[in-house]
Amino acid sequence: MTPSELQARREALGLSQVQLGKYLGIAQATINRYEHGRRRIPDAVVSQLELLEAATVTLTDRMVEMTEAKQGGERLALITYTDDTRFWEQHPEHEGLPAIVHRVAAARARAELATDGIRVIIVADSDTAR
Repeated sequence: MTPSELQARREALGLSQVQLGKYLGIAQATINRYEHGRRRIPDAVVSQLELLEAATVTLTDRMVEMTEAKQGGERLALITYTDDTRFWEQHPEHEGLPAIVHRVAAARARAELATDGIRVIIVADSDTAR
């Protein structure tokens, strides 16, 4: 993997260098060194990035499927999470996965559904409690 590819894939996941570093258990400065070609990108980082990407695809697909099943002409809402803890409380099967990955999946699902004429909004779980 090239430094530019790591940066592009990290950004496509919606992750900052700090967030990716936190997920991987390494310092932001190390991510920066990878992205600027000052350190070789370990295979373990590539593997973890692939897991994050796969999780995003899976979450996106699930949201699309669930929304299409509920479609009835009215505007539907995709609920997402503002922080990791709330995400993990509601979806313990995804513990450790950053909540931002769920938000990226929601945005991708909304865009995919829009191309099929399905109107969807994205709301935070905290918005639904009001």
